[in-house]
Amino acid sequence: MLSKAAHERAASERDKLTRLQDKLGTLMTLSEDDRAQLDALAATTTQALSEAQATMERAGHDLAWHERQAVLVAAVESATSALEEQNNAWRLQCRRRRRSRLFQLRSRFERPEMQQQMQQPCRTRPKRLSERLAASWNKPGSILRRPSKRSQGGL
Repeated sequence: MLSKAAHERAASERDKLTRLQDKLGTLMTLSEDDRAQLDALAATTTQALSEAQATMERAGHDLAWHERQAVLVAAVESATSALEEQNNAWRLQCRRRRRSRLFQLRSRFERPEMQQQMQQPCRTRPKRLSERLAASWNKPGSILRRPSKRSQGGL
């Protein structure tokens, strides 16, 4: 049984070999000029392929840059909107504080004792100011000195 299987295998190998030899016989061999042309074509194709790969790599880098830019633009827009929201909240809070402070001041000045104080004339400050002006009127080195006769042109 082993010899029969080996014999069949050898026969199939011979058939494959004869088919390959027939195919080889139908192929024509190239002349030196044709072979040189094909080699030149292969070289230019290889060079074009490497240039195309380099271009594709650069395009990949450009695409990655644009994708990164899109992410950054989205982040900037998000941060800008968050900042605007914070500013609006801050302004609203400031308005509320201001209103609260005004309300406190209004309620403070609307008290009867404060209204009475506000209706009384303010006499103490002007007296102090007038006293200070009168005291410093002729002091040496004071701005409020009376002009001397010499500074008036000898009159």
